[in-house]
Amino acid sequence: MTEIAFKLNFHNLKNNENQIKIFKYGIHIIYGESGIGKSYFCRKLAGNKPINSKCNFEISGITGFKTIMLVNQNPDTQIVAPTVERELAFNFENLGFESNLILKRIDSLNKKFNFPFSMNQHPQTLSGGEREILNFSTAISVDPECLLIDDGFAFLNSNSKNYCFDILRSWQNETNSIVIWFTSNQEDLKLSNFKWFLNKNNLSKAHDDNVLNQLPKFKIPKGHLILAIDKLNFSFLDNSNIFSNVSRKIGPFRSLGIIGNNGSGKSTLASLITKTLIPDSGSIDINLNGKKPDIGIVPQSPERIFGAHTPEEIGKMLIIEKIADNTLIARIKDSLERFSVEWDSISNKLFGNLSLSESRIVLLVLISHCNYNLIIFDEPMFSLGTKLRNIMIEFLAEVLQIKYLILITHNCDELNSICDKTVIIKNKTLLQTEKRID
Repeated sequence: MTEIAFKLNFHNLKNNENQIKIFKYGIHIIYGESGIGKSYFCRKLAGNKPINSKCNFEISGITGFKTIMLVNQNPDTQIVAPTVERELAFNFENLGFESNLILKRIDSLNKKFNFPFSMNQHPQTLSGGEREILNFSTAISVDPECLLIDDGFAFLNSNSKNYCFDILRSWQNETNSIVIWFTSNQEDLKLSNFKWFLNKNNLSKAHDDNVLNQLPKFKIPKGHLILAIDKLNFSFLDNSNIFSNVSRKIGPFRSLGIIGNNGSGKSTLASLITKTLIPDSGSIDINLNGKKPDIGIVPQSPERIFGAHTPEEIGKMLIIEKIADNTLIARIKDSLERFSVEWDSISNKLFGNLSLSESRIVLLVLISHCNYNLIIFDEPMFSLGTKLRNIMIEFLAEVLQIKYLILITHNCDELNSICDKTVIIKNKTLLQTEKRID
């Protein structure tokens, strides 16, 4: 296969003419801001019904491929099996492969990706980045003519992303497939010579002289929060050891950044801090002026918890439980305006029916206006484009004036912008630094 062709019709254009786009053999990376229609674009190309039927453009006349695979933006929506091995086998089973051939293919994928997790592990116990790697591996395992990636590497740190991109480039050269990768991270455009900008009026080629603005570094108030860890050991039931005899005193701090490779234990550390998980041995305690702080958390995949509720329902529950006061909804409305999110348009929609960027923005704002004095945000910038990420960083800097934060991310710029202490998780232990992370 050498090219894919389609027609784009942007509603905002006065002449309303079709743009005919031809994507030739190679890896095409399309950047667009949150809410611009990347997922809509991706699902239309895949022949799937878009979740959000309203968009600023229409796509028609799609030609050039017979087989296609899609890596979804939300890694949870792609996983169907109870173990990693069964998940890897799923596509091969659907193609009618014999058992011996399926096992050989799985072994080949394992060697190619060098999976850091067990074949018997349940996919839902993997980190967000590990689930993305799993979904990517299953997508290329059947060699589609066209591979669509809907922000499918957004949880990956730079090392993991570069590793996956090397595999992607090698696979694409071997199969002569066309890859169309939609992303909310402008840095990803550097990985390919075929790069595009999607905006409300156009899909145009991106150029090397496009400037990427570094996040501003905010002045952070003095903090008094201390995290004390003593001889901490923790393993999951599958015997995967995460922390081994860790002792560390971190602080005092106002905003703690936690960074590390995918699967290193960042989200696990947050769960140990909140006592959602209990250490195998040792202790982990956090205190603010000698007292335990009131902790709120927005987890890495909040759709799992809040997907069946509406923002208004969650807001009312928090008020009833006295976690927030009666001014909560009014303050949420006011804060959402800076993100161009209208409370009245989303308040009665299920979180599961909102876009990933909308659901995260609403939850982050909602929790920030509660009575917690410490808030843990696990990958809060996931799926946010450059514009919304900058607005979110500014919002969190304002929150820091009256509250304490723990920020879990794979992005060094975010840590350097609003964190006064950083912990790097590496080799089953914690390394503390007060310097900028590169």
